[in-house]
Amino acid sequence: MEKEMLVVAKFKEGEGKFEKFMGFMQSPEGLAERAKVAVVEKTVASVTPDKSAVMFKIFCTDEAALHKFIGAVAMAIWVGFIRPDGLQGTWAFFNLVFLQNLSAFFVGIYNIKINKLGHTPQTSNEGIIAPGILTLLSAISSHSPLG
Repeated sequence: MEKEMLVVAKFKEGEGKFEKFMGFMQSPEGLAERAKVAVVEKTVASVTPDKSAVMFKIFCTDEAALHKFIGAVAMAIWVGFIRPDGLQGTWAFFNLVFLQNLSAFFVGIYNIKINKLGHTPQTSNEGIIAPGILTLLSAISSHSPLG
């Protein structure tokens, strides 16, 4: 079931913030993330004349995933594209992402290998593989010389 929602984002002052944000949101990666939480084809967007804010009318298909998207992905977008200092001094954020991925990895292992509640022959190991890869990547990025 789709739920109609209004999402508003305001940008801090600075050159190119709107363009960077929209560049990501319209990229294949951004579209894939948006498709997880809403019907992309039905999204209606508007922008203020000075490009300091955007507003989206979306048709949400998974409200819990939308909140996770806003909490995690939007924070990563802010750090990478909007934050005035870019990636400088963001070690705490990347360590938090690492811990989040590590938690998802352990929960996946428990649910798939130990608990087995609700398992069928079609149950795959994706719940372990994807968080494991993300944990590895975030471990590498959290210890990179950029932070």
